[in-house]
Amino acid sequence: MNVGNLKWTKASFWLGSLLLIATVAIIYVGQEINDVTAIGALLGTTLMLSSFFDYIGASRDARDERARRIGTLAATWSWYITLAFTGMLLAFSYWNQREFTTAHLLSTIVFIMIASMLVVNTYFNLKGDVE
Repeated sequence: MNVGNLKWTKASFWLGSLLLIATVAIIYVGQEINDVTAIGALLGTTLMLSSFFDYIGASRDARDERARRIGTLAATWSWYITLAFTGMLLAFSYWNQREFTTAHLLSTIVFIMIASMLVVNTYFNLKGDVE
């Protein structure tokens, strides 16, 4: 990854993230997946996956140890927050006798995963470093 690609990598990751968040919002509100949302999800996922390892600083030629540690921690926290949220969502849905559609569950999980990754990564980048 050279410096010129770094801006494209971040832009690609953020664009893919925003596209996925918009897509899951449409799915959540409409309670169904259609051609437009399927294409939005596919395009957003492709943009995110193509730049994920560069974005978190874990690509093979990444030399910035700080970015690698921040990115790894952000991905770890994203996974942890998503797992905790999913477990609570399942328990509360059982206790409240509420059934969610697959579209609701998947769109909620994708939203939490992406939003938590972006927020945690931005927080630690602004903070400066992780310990």
